[in-house]
Order: sequence, then structure tokens, then C-alpha cells
Amino acid sequence: MSLYTENRSAYGRPLNSSIMATMNGLNRSESVPITVIKQKDMEVEVLNENGHQRTQSFHIATQPNGKESNQTVYLYASQLYASLKPKIKSERLSDNDNWCQGAVPPQIPPHEEKYRRLVYDLAFATLKYQALLEDILLDSGYYSSYSTPDENHALTMVILQDMQDRRFRKRYKKVGETLIEHVNEVEEDLNSYKTKFNAALARNRIKFKAPSIEYLLPEQVRQRETKAVDLPVYAWVNQIKTSTQTVIETLKEEGFYQVMSDDKLSSTTFYLDTQCKNIIVFHPDLRLELESHELVQDFHLILQDKASCFGPHSVKALLNEGDDIIHTHVGSGKITAHLSSLTNQDSSTVFAFGINSPSHHNAIREKMESFGAKNVRGVEENFLDVLPTDIRFKNVKVVLLTPPCSHSGITNPVDYILHDGEDTSILQDLSKDEIDQDKVDELINLQMDYLKHAVKFSKVQAVVYCTHSTSPHENENVVTKVSDYTNARLTLKQMPWRITPPTLPIPPSDVDTYGKQRYFKTEPSSKISGCFVCVITREATADDQLTAADIIARAKAKGLMGLDGEKIDTEDEEPIAEIGKRKKKGGQRSPRSKSTSSIRRVFPKGKISPPGRALRVSPTRSQRKVGRSKTTLIPNTSSDEDFRTIKTVTRKPRTASDMFSHHRLHADTVDLQCQPVGVPMTISTKARVTEKHVPEELPEYSVKHPKPFR
Repeated sequence: MSLYTENRSAYGRPLNSSIMATMNGLNRSESVPITVIKQKDMEVEVLNENGHQRTQSFHIATQPNGKESNQTVYLYASQLYASLKPKIKSERLSDNDNWCQGAVPPQIPPHEEKYRRLVYDLAFATLKYQALLEDILLDSGYYSSYSTPDENHALTMVILQDMQDRRFRKRYKKVGETLIEHVNEVEEDLNSYKTKFNAALARNRIKFKAPSIEYLLPEQVRQRETKAVDLPVYAWVNQIKTSTQTVIETLKEEGFYQVMSDDKLSSTTFYLDTQCKNIIVFHPDLRLELESHELVQDFHLILQDKASCFGPHSVKALLNEGDDIIHTHVGSGKITAHLSSLTNQDSSTVFAFGINSPSHHNAIREKMESFGAKNVRGVEENFLDVLPTDIRFKNVKVVLLTPPCSHSGITNPVDYILHDGEDTSILQDLSKDEIDQDKVDELINLQMDYLKHAVKFSKVQAVVYCTHSTSPHENENVVTKVSDYTNARLTLKQMPWRITPPTLPIPPSDVDTYGKQRYFKTEPSSKISGCFVCVITREATADDQLTAADIIARAKAKGLMGLDGEKIDTEDEEPIAEIGKRKKKGGQRSPRSKSTSSIRRVFPKGKISPPGRALRVSPTRSQRKVGRSKTTLIPNTSSDEDFRTIKTVTRKPRTASDMFSHHRLHADTVDLQCQPVGVPMTISTKARVTEKHVPEELPEYSVKHPKPFR
């Protein structure tokens, strides 16, 4: 009888739900709840549902994420492992790649999608322990020395890794499990060697003085594994379909509690991120539960690493109303959908590059429909082949550049592949302590090519550069070299590019770290994965003026005013471009503004709405002698005449005494003794305005020394 444990014990300690207990010699098709009272070696005292206590022998096997592997998982994991074509590490095996010739990543059907995480976990674990597994196969005699791996080598490796996770105990097949003939033969063959495998593993641990098999991994890989265990689960709210407040209320109705710090996270609490206001943080134990949650299934809540969300939020702070965006690498589409959710669906368009094939294009289109992103347009062309003068991108003002990188900052590779749709090839890179330098050099050249091409678009005002790498060669060096290279080849009419820090709210604890830098960087930790974000902006020209609505929108994005969702009335705001534009080219005065500000001064807002615009009447000859006169006319609603005179303003002629009047301060603060600012002062004027110093007289009782002090 297959038993499962409840999350309680006689000692009040919660039991690990990932431990599967299987009773020997009984029917495995039935399940009953039990309570473990005491455990000693391989025997436990249990209390069944009838209250009877007894001692029973168990096989206890720890499976990844609390789920059991099966032969379907073995098959898909072996296909994924072979498609990565890892080189043989043992010197006692022939380095022949015939065993992985023609291997391709598995195509997991929708009805077996639940096995995807198990497949990736098992393949990644096999890559990490590849050297150890090869030594076990050789030391146990399963492989003879200097033999050549056959076509079942990948399947042998993944099954052996799963046996090692179970400490080489036998796996009991479930009723209804799909059996695959050649997989079943390899598994039964390996089970006959389980005692020799266990002895070979013990010899390896003694040889390298390893307290556990984790210490046989490279230092960097082991540290990444430790950080990944405590990494929180991040999810951003899809504001196209819902709002952050609605999601919070839904979670509270389901029994969750909101806390104000990520240090207080538990299996029943969540936390609203302080840097990205639409991100909700959960405890790592809720990872599997959230993947099947209704909010996630309905695309109201999107699971994604926080390091991937800094780019869209940096783009949002740079956008004006009606600006278009280019995203160079669409990937799984989640970053592109996040961009869409942060922009106006009606006035902005997101152009998504990086689509590899028509099937990929169809998949992205279906995902955007699921997200509700209506302003995303997929482009199958290569971004490097698109002309910067293409009329399709005439309104593009910001480019989000997420080029391929080494991903050295990723803490949990499996989650990153599942949630960001990254290529599975990163599993092989992150299973080693260092990445091939030749591959890194190729990535750097590709990153520089993408960045050089992005700044060629004449209408683009900013490029947001994001990577998941911690190497300065892929981050600061690329941005600095491209910026210097581009500025050195600009014409006189072109404005240079400069590096600016991204507009992201910085917690008070991190002000000293990020407040004075031009880049935003995070190192891999148990809180967040490593990433790099930088913004390259084109210096503004005299014509690049912003409206008041644009400035308010940017201020809200920076967190300088109000909260998200507050509406600010900008109906009567006059564009800053009209206020600041005083002269035309050549020194000529610009024509007078034709706004109806004079009408608003006469009639308060809401009492009259003139259908026309105010007219000016030229002053007469006599008026020119006295001064400049202006007559303002507005519609007359009480008579048949079209217009009537409201007010005539006559300006006094300017005299010599008003020559420096614009230098003076406000009338109520002007000191008549002070000289106007900017006017040179004569000697007599200085003597007149300088305060005269009168020496104080000594009091009568002061003692006068006959000689000065020496």
C-alpha cells in the first residue's frame, strides 16, 4: 500500500512533503493518510487513520519538487541531454560523439506539459554530476575501461542520476504508468547494479573527502544551488486584464496575508515589491502551487524573475504619449507582453524582433492574444538587417535591447527557462564553473553589433541595454565602447549619446550602492538573480521639447508625484515648447500666440466657450505715438453682431529709466539703495552704497597697555 504523510507529526514538526514513503510487500494502488511517530534507520512507527500504532519498513526516496519520475520523464530528459552534446569528461571513456548524433530537444505534447519541470530538472542535474556519474559507471564495472558510449548512453546517465537522488533504492512503478520498452530494459539493467553503484559513490566521496555529493560539484555551481533554494517567486500583474489592487484583494480572500518586508515571507503571505510596483513576491515553497493557480492560468499574474522586469520599467520611464518601442529579442514573449501592459494599447506600438520561424511567429501571436496585448507587432526580419530609415519605425523613440549573453547571473536556470522561454543550451553553460571564453567573445561581438545598429535610428532617443550577465566585458565595456565609437563618427548636426542611469526607484538601503552610478547592477543572491541595466540617451536639441503631460508622466514613473492610477488634470496646460520658444531662427521675433488666454481672463472657465479665436486690431497712428495698443475681441452671444470690443490695453512707451528695469527684484523687495543686477558700478556709486564702518569707542574702564604684545 502506497502511503503519503500528512504535514504534522507527534512531535509537532512539519514533515517534508517531497519525501515519498512506500511500504514493502503490499498493494501499491491504495493510499491512506498516516502520521509518523518515530523513525529509526529504515523502520518507522506510524499511526494510521484508525488510531492503531505499528512498526513498518519503508523505502524513503526524495524526488525533485515532490514529484516522482517515470519512464516518460526519462525519455524526454535523455533526449534533452543528448541534444546538448556534452563532451565526455572521463579519460577512461572514448570521446566519440556518435551517441548524440542527430539528437534534438524533445517536443513535449500539451497533455504531458506537467512533466516539463521534471525533465529540465533531471537533465540539468545529470549535466552537473556528469563527471561523477561517468566514474560510477566505470568503477562499478557497468562500463569497461576505454569503451565507447552507445546510443543508450544518454538514457543510462539520466536514469543513474535519478537513482542517485533516491540513494539507489528501487523505484516502484505506479499503476497506470506508461511503460516504454527500451527505457524499461535499461532501467532494469541498472537496478541490477545498484549495490555496486552505491559502493562506487562511497569510494568517490572518500577520495575527495566530500561530506555529501554536493561537495563534489564546482564551488561556483554549488553556491548557485544554495542561492536557488531560497530564491523568492516573483510575479508581475498584467494590467491589461486586471489591476494590482484587484489581485491583492483576490489573494487576501484566499487566505493570504500581505506583509511589508520580504524577510517575513511564508507559505501564507506575499509582499508588494518597492522597486517595481506591479510585482508581487511569494515564498519559494509556493512555486509549484502558483504555477497551477487560477490567476496564473488566466494570465492575470505572470511568473517571471524580477531581474527580467527592470528593462520594461526602465522603458516606461522614458516614454511619452504615442511613442513606439522596439524589442530586439522577443524570446517567450513575456518581456514583450510586460512592455505592452505598461504602455497605452491605443497610441503605442511594440515591434517584437527575434522571431525565428513562422511557427514561432504563430506561437507569439497566440501568447499575445492570451496576454491581451493588442499593440504588439511581430517582425520576422533580423533586427540587424532592418534599415534605420524604414518608415514603419518612424515613431520609435525607445529600443529595449536584450541580446544573447552568458547568463552568468542566473540563479535558477530551470525556472528561467520555464518562465522566460530561454534556450535550453544555457543548462550546459551553467552546469560548469566557467563558460568557454571563445563563446563569450562571440557574444560580446554580437552585443556590440546590436547596440551599434540600435543607435542608428534617427528618431530613437534612448536605448535600454539589459543582460543577465555579471561580466564587465559584456556590460560596462560594451556600452562604453559603442558609445565612444558612435560619438566619434557623428556629424556636426547630430547630437552625441551619453550613458545615464535607469529610472528606477532605489530603496533607502541601496542609495549608497546605486545612487551615484551610471549603471544598475545586481549580483546573484538568495533574493534576486544577477542583472545589468543601462540607458544610453541622445542629448536633447532645441526642438526636443516636452509637454506638461509628458513631464508629469515621467515624474509619476520616477515615483516623484502620486501613485500609479492617480489622474492629474492637464487639460489647461500650455505646452512647454510654446512657452520656451521666443525667437525663430535668424533672430526674428516669433508671432504672437493665438491662444485664448485673454478670453479666459475676462470670462471664468465654464461660463463661456467661444467658438472662434481672439482677433487683434492694429493700433491707429495716434496710438503708436503714445504707445502700443491692443484691442481684444471675443464673440458676442447677446447680439446679432459677430464680435464686440471687450477691453483695450494701452502700454506706456519705454523710457531710458526703464532700461535696466528687468534686472530689478520684485517691487515690494526692491531696495532703492541697491544697484540693478548686471549694471556696472562706478566708484562714486560704490562709495554711496557701501556701508561705512565706524570704529567703536573704547569704554573708559579699558586698560591701555604701554607696549604692544610681542
